[in-house]
Order: sequence, then C-alpha cells, then structure tokens
Amino acid sequence: MKTKENLKEIIEKSGNSFHFQVMKFLREKEWKVLVSPYYLDCYSEKPREVDIIAEKSFKMLNRYKEVKGIVNLRLIIECKYIDKNLVFWTDVKDHVNAIKLVEHVAGIKAPDRNTYYSKHHYLSDCSVGKLFSGEKPDGSEREPFFTAITQCINSLIFFRSIQRQGKAIFEKEKEHYPILHTLQYPLIVCKNFNSMFQFAPSEDNEPEKIERFFQFEVNYAFKDNECFSKEYFIIDVVDFTHFEEFLDDIEEKDIENALRTKYMG
Repeated sequence: MKTKENLKEIIEKSGNSFHFQVMKFLREKEWKVLVSPYYLDCYSEKPREVDIIAEKSFKMLNRYKEVKGIVNLRLIIECKYIDKNLVFWTDVKDHVNAIKLVEHVAGIKAPDRNTYYSKHHYLSDCSVGKLFSGEKPDGSEREPFFTAITQCINSLIFFRSIQRQGKAIFEKEKEHYPILHTLQYPLIVCKNFNSMFQFAPSEDNEPEKIERFFQFEVNYAFKDNECFSKEYFIIDVVDFTHFEEFLDDIEEKDIENALRTKYMG
C-alpha cells in the first residue's frame, strides 16, 4: 500500500502528465511529435532535453492543383505548470528587430511591406514581456520560467543547425514532396495562466491577469560552432486552454500567407 502511495505522489509531483497531455493534443491535431529529444548544449557541452518538437506540413499547390512542395511549421516546446505567482513587466515591442526576425525565420525580404507577411504574428502590434520575477519553488535557485526560456531557445539553436546540415529531424513521409521552407518557433505552453500577471510600469497601473497567450522578447548571447553570437528571439507563451486558438492563429497568419507569397513563384 505504501508503495502505491509513493508512486501516486511521484506522478502527482511530476510535470510529465501535462507534458503527455500536450503531446496527445498535438497528435490528435495531426502534428508529428518528438518527445523529449536530447541534444548537446554547445556552450556547456552537456546533454540537455526539450519537452516536445512538433511539426506539421502544409502542401503548396500550383495553378493546376498539383503539389509543388510543402512548407513545414516546427514548434520547439517547453511545457510548464506554474503554480507560484509570476509577474511580467511589459513594454512596446522592438519592431525593428521583430522585422529582422521574420526575415530570418521566414526567409523573405521586407516582410513589413509585404501585403501578406505584414500579418505575421511576430509583427502584431502588441506589448511584450521584457522582464519577469516570481516566487521560486521550494528548494529551487531559479524560477521555472527562466529554465523554460533557456531550454526552448538552446534547443532551437541546436536543431536548426541540424537542419542546415541537411539532416532530417523526422522521418520522411512515404509520399515525399520537396520542402520549400521550415518555419521554426520557440514556444512555452503553460497548463494555465492562473498565477501569471502583467505589469506596464506607470503611476496608475496595477498588475493584470494575462489572458490566452502573449509574447516575450529575449536578446540572447550564445556559443555556436566555437563562435559567440547574439540574437533577438520572440517566444510565444500560451495558456493550454487556448492552445488550439493559438495554433489556428499562426496557421492563418504565417502559413497561409507564406503559401501566397514567396512560395508561389
């Protein structure tokens, strides 16, 4: 009986149940899912893992309704259950760097002046998280959100280098079409936003509950192939209860518009 209670306690304290809930949801929505892949952190040279890599393919048809190729949407996901109060300080988005980021991610010049790509979700006119602070779990030196940021960015950096080497992360489909492009996004999925608040500093403002999903900006310095680099990232943070809405949003704003622009030629 004691063993059964101990096992139940292990399961309840672990975040794996939520991890599997996200994984199951993505598979039901016909995403390919890789669970807890390990990689070598280029800076520390230690093995790390990210919770989920999910990928979905979208066919691009020519004027004759023939498949010309596919555009992949790949999400590098960290799953978090945050039950301690967490506050984000928000400010206006760095639109100059956001435009450069979309150029880099989508491989298209001047996206802000492109009728379709100006709708990319990274270019939305919204305030973003810049700083955060919260209560640490007992016995922990760092807040869970800090770990989530570093894990999803470090793994994104590693797996995109794998892609540049021409190595596949997922097995090829039996019916294989040319891959025109792969859009890769770091993402943090939270079980809920019950303990998450945003604060826009001013004399009159009070912290407000965060709803649905939001974006967090990161200027990140890292070691890549023995060289030090610095990049600007936007990380999407999503309440799991609004995950489907978020996925629909980026499919509409990013994928459908991608198929109408660069990949139409």
